[in-house]
Amino acid sequence: MKTLKYLFCTLLCFTIVVSCTNDFAEINEDPNRINEISPGTLINPIIYGLAAITPAEAPVLHSI
Repeated sequence: MKTLKYLFCTLLCFTIVVSCTNDFAEINEDPNRINEISPGTLINPIIYGLAAITPAEAPVLHSI
């Protein structure tokens, strides 16, 4: 009886592990998320952020 119980638990665990991997990557894909970004779209906010720094804010940035 004890062996049957361990066998059942082992088979149950194996079934759970195997069944959770079918089509996982396809289901977990977000259709609204951007997969690739061109460097041009990243550089514009960086340049704007650096240009918006006033001389009064410069010492604060150096202390970080």
